[in-house]
Parts: sequence; structure tokens; C-alpha cells
Amino acid sequence: MKLVNAREERGFAMVTAIVVMSLMLGLGIATLSLTDSESSRTREQRVRESALQLDEGVLYAQSLVLSTKWANAANPYPVSCTSGGAASDNCPSASNLAGASGSNFSNVDQLNSSSWITKVRDNGGALNSAYDPLQADAAQTTTGVGTCPLTPCTYDFNKDNELWVQAQSTVRGKPRNVVARLRLEELTENIPRTAVTAGAISITNNGNHGGTPIIDATGSSVLVRCGSTAVASCVDAKAGQIVPAPQAGPVLNLMTPVQIARFKARAITDGRYYAGCPTKDASNKYDLSGRVVFIEGCANPPNLTNQVKTVACSPPTGMANQCTRQHRPGAHHLALRPRGFLRRIHPSRHPLPRQQQRRHLPGRPGRPRRRQVRRPERRPHT
Repeated sequence: MKLVNAREERGFAMVTAIVVMSLMLGLGIATLSLTDSESSRTREQRVRESALQLDEGVLYAQSLVLSTKWANAANPYPVSCTSGGAASDNCPSASNLAGASGSNFSNVDQLNSSSWITKVRDNGGALNSAYDPLQADAAQTTTGVGTCPLTPCTYDFNKDNELWVQAQSTVRGKPRNVVARLRLEELTENIPRTAVTAGAISITNNGNHGGTPIIDATGSSVLVRCGSTAVASCVDAKAGQIVPAPQAGPVLNLMTPVQIARFKARAITDGRYYAGCPTKDASNKYDLSGRVVFIEGCANPPNLTNQVKTVACSPPTGMANQCTRQHRPGAHHLALRPRGFLRRIHPSRHPLPRQQQRRHLPGRPGRPRRRQVRRPERRPHT
């Protein structure tokens, strides 16, 4: 029988190699795990940013819709607008936002498993000072105004030209939520101080009205583009019917096409836009009241003589004391401006802090404020 010496050292290299290989294998697994973890965090951050970009785009798309069609009693908004819902004039266009290769948000995350929802709510009742998602669908009762007839209140019931807009988007299961308080502001539009600007003028009324002018533009002017005011085809009126006398010559348009578009948008917002000739209301008269009334496409204008609803007013001396609306100087249109801009993640679990809800935008939405840095003065060495 052959005995093996316990002190024999043969085979120790294999043991050392196994130990070293085990250490290297553990180090490799740890490195691979760390790399995979970093990749997962990078992907998660990318998905969250994609969700935020989509959510802000949905918010501004809904704001654009509101700027052209303000939510009022005649035009209440739906309870919510969704990416998979039916198309509506009061909702953003789903095909233009995400889900298609030609949409505005079409990266690898937004093209897969993305959805969004928007809500428009009045700033009354529990939503007066801050937006509470738990109270957004509740009835609104505002002191001095009353109770909104719709639940939830999806239009400007208190008529303060302010509304809450909530947009929530989900991309690959990551939700993002943005809430903004929007204000519809009234801006002054500058137009020439010309009472009448026309190609030609023809007054068919043969009466002298006791010496009262039919067109009284005192303090302003009456301009026509035709060649000579002495020709009846240019100015057809009796002496004294137009004050001051019309002036002929090259005359620019009263408003630019951009201004006309803004006034049209204002009329649509107020519900005073007519895509055709206006019709009579229940009183069998034409209601042409409103800050801006826009009529286009009226091929056969109706006879408005004694057919327009009027209210008592205080016009200049010599004019009738009945007007289509009370006079307020200046021409205005409406512009939508955000008052607050809020962000949060997981809206169903984390309510908005009130200190964030009172934060206002310092400048344009989405543009950071520039900071001024004072640099130390450099002095030459002596």
C-alpha cells in the first residue's frame, strides 16, 4: 500500500486558479449588474422626460383650442378629452400629438403605449384658489355667483375669464401631470381713427332728418378709394348727409389681415361670429350686440331697418338714444395667458403642494429666466 505524504504541494496551482477565476467571475457579474442598472435608470429617465414633453404639448394644445373657442355657457367643454376619444372641436387633435410617425411627439417611447387626458374646469368653489384633483369633478358653488348648472363645471361660469386646465399623459406606464391656470386677457388693438373707409358711398335716404347728418364723423374722417367725390358713382349723397365731407384718394385698409383674424377669433370666442347672414332671435329681431360682431359669407344681406334689437344709450347730441350695445371706447381682442404652471408625478397618489400651486411663470412658458452674474473686475498688476 502506497502512502501519500500530507506535505505534498502538487495541485496547489489549480486551487489558486479556481479562486482567482471565482473572484473574476464575481467581479464581472457585479460590473454587468451595475451596467444593467445604469441602463435601466437611463431608460426610465428617458421615458419620464418623454412623458413630460408629451404632457406639456397636450396642455398647450388644449390652451390653443381655448384661445380660439373660450369655454362659456353657450360652448361648454366635455368632461374630459382623451387620446382615444372621439374627435371634437373642443379637444386637441390626437393624431397631431402622438401615436403616429408624422405627429409632433413621435420618439421611440411616445410611439408605444402612450395616452393622455385633459380636463377643463372653472376656478370656482373648491378650485377658487388652488387646483385639487379630488374636487375637480365635484359641483361648484361660488359666493355671490351661485351654483354652476353643470357637474363638473366645464366652462367659465363665474365669468372671470379664468379656467383650470389639467393634462395627464402616460408613456410606457410612467404618468406625468401638468396643471395650469389660464387667463383670457383683453388687449387693445390699434386701428386708424377713420369713421368710414370704403370704395364708394351711396345714401338712398332722401330725407334731411331736420339737418341731422346720416353719417356724423365729426372729429374723424370719411375716406373713399374712388376717383372723384363729385361723381355720383363715387359719393351719392345730399349735402349735409355726411359730415365731414368725404375725401377721395389712395386709402389703406382699415385693418391688416392679421388684425381681422384676431377680431374674428374674438367674435368666435364671444359667440358673436356668423358664417353667413344673421338670423332673427325669439323676439323676431336681429341681435347684433357684442364687443365684436363678425359676419362673413352673407350673400344677400337682410333689411335691418327697425329690425335690430337696441338698448337705451347716451350718444352725442342729435343722435337717437337707442344703440345696439352700450358704447365702450377702444377696440379689443382676447389673448390667452397662463397664470400658473405646475408639475407633479403620480397625480393620484401625491396631491399638489399649495406652495407650488401659487407659483407663477416668471416669463414665457417653457423658457428659463436668464440670470445676471457679476464678474470680478480685473486690474493690471503694477
